[in-house]
Amino acid sequence: FLELKNNRLHKQRGIWKIYLSSHGTRCFAIYANATQSLPTYDAFLIKIIDDSTQRASLCNLEAAFLWCLENKINMISISLGTTYYRDFEPIQNIVNLLVQNGTIIVAAHSNDNFISFPAAAQNVIGVHCDYTAKLLKEHQYILLYGDRNHIDIIGCSKFSGLDNILYDDEIENYNSYATPYIAALIHNTIIENNNMHTELLDFFASNNTIIKNFNYWNYIKPAIIH
Repeated sequence: FLELKNNRLHKQRGIWKIYLSSHGTRCFAIYANATQSLPTYDAFLIKIIDDSTQRASLCNLEAAFLWCLENKINMISISLGTTYYRDFEPIQNIVNLLVQNGTIIVAAHSNDNFISFPAAAQNVIGVHCDYTAKLLKEHQYILLYGDRNHIDIIGCSKFSGLDNILYDDEIENYNSYATPYIAALIHNTIIENNNMHTELLDFFASNNTIIKNFNYWNYIKPAIIH
């Protein structure tokens, strides 16, 4: 468990911190639950949100990404981002370095459906939740868009089997919580294929849920126009 303070990462002592209910621990619970049958792996939780403001700065995000780069992290699941356009270029630059280093990045889009980075960045897998909570069943997803440089997915954000981890804590229907499950799917397929460079676009296309007469604009419009 790592926490950013003054743009520096500090290792937090005490495993109890991981069990405190928060946005980050819920995301980790979803990820861990979906990968529990896999061989042992190392997972690092990096807290970059300031407790007093409930916001994360670009400096903290860059510092966390650089730590991942320096420590050769295989995959990043990130359930936050920025909608400020001046942040897009510096984030894209560090994303490029991570991808060149072999890191897979899975990121949540803005819940307000604004363009946000890193989810909209090139070489990132961007994730939306099922806003209606009725379109997808548990473990299903829709491949919205995919090419060699970017993948966009709608994923389910409601999961069973978390009661023993989160007790009575409720997982709300947000992009944040669909993201770690999509990251876990990638983790699973990498382990199964024993190949970090598994062709993810082919994987997502082959397991895509087909919804008859699905129109993304008609689907997303109620979530944009309140």
